[in-house]
Amino acid sequence: MHIFIDESGRAIPSEKNPVACVTALVVPDSQLDNVNKWFLAIENEYGKPIKGRKIDQKLRERILSELLKFDVFVECAAIDMTLHSDEITSCHKENRACFINDNPPTKNPFLQEMRSSFSKKIKETSNQLYLQAGLTWHLVELVLRHGTIYYSQKRPEELGAFHWVIDPKQAGQITSYEKLWSELVLPYLQCQPPLLSVIGHDYGHLERFSITDEEIESFRTDSGRKLCKEDYPLNLKKIMTEHLEFPDDNNTPGLRLVDVIANTIFRSLNGNYNSQESQYIGPLFFIRQPNHCISLQALYDIPKDKVRNKNYREVLFSIERKNRPIWIT
Repeated sequence: MHIFIDESGRAIPSEKNPVACVTALVVPDSQLDNVNKWFLAIENEYGKPIKGRKIDQKLRERILSELLKFDVFVECAAIDMTLHSDEITSCHKENRACFINDNPPTKNPFLQEMRSSFSKKIKETSNQLYLQAGLTWHLVELVLRHGTIYYSQKRPEELGAFHWVIDPKQAGQITSYEKLWSELVLPYLQCQPPLLSVIGHDYGHLERFSITDEEIESFRTDSGRKLCKEDYPLNLKKIMTEHLEFPDDNNTPGLRLVDVIANTIFRSLNGNYNSQESQYIGPLFFIRQPNHCISLQALYDIPKDKVRNKNYREVLFSIERKNRPIWIT
């Protein structure tokens, strides 16, 4: 499968466009050529490469509605920056870094070095990139969880390769966002729990990512318990880095397409909402009740009275009325 990822908004305290988000469009490899041909044909009619923030409502709705004919899905993680001051973010970042480094202590030199290095990088990261990393961690988890469940039912061959295609924002340069992936996103994900598997689904194509006995041994803790493949069944580093690229969006139709989706979601969450869009955006997401399909992240337990009157609540409910089930019957 191909996963095209784009960010919208700046994760800094702001009253104008305060909701920042990171969005992923997941396209099965078996349909990628057709998706590209369809989108390029629209751009040919338009006369130039399409940018989400510059198109009119008619073209936006056409792209979103026609995209539904393909077997794709969308994930999105967002954060409301009116609820997150620099002080709150700094405190959370410091606490997480200390927790990673010290809890639980270990005599395993490989683990301790990995923890210490990761902890140091978190402390040195700006608050803005730290929040973007948090959104990206969660987004990737959603893509892996839902992608494996969904495609294992009808397109199991899609689990044989994961192509991560990230908008670098500045083509040809190693940007802060690209460093974020290599220094924060990848180390964090390797330490996460195993992916959910469902009895009766076909996961055969995931076996090439199985972790080796030697790799398992490097994660031994001080408990003395021998680790097994159930603890770390997949090599997430291989899943995330085997096909990882930051190409120029001018040469990548999928990045321009996810930009349209990401910009639509970003506009909607920040007050520029068109009710017609929900009928097209909604079916791109899977039902996640009782959670929102657009995953709103928070660094602390936010009192309900602080979000009760947020304009984006109605946007979320409107989009969720059109979500589709992840289970195929």
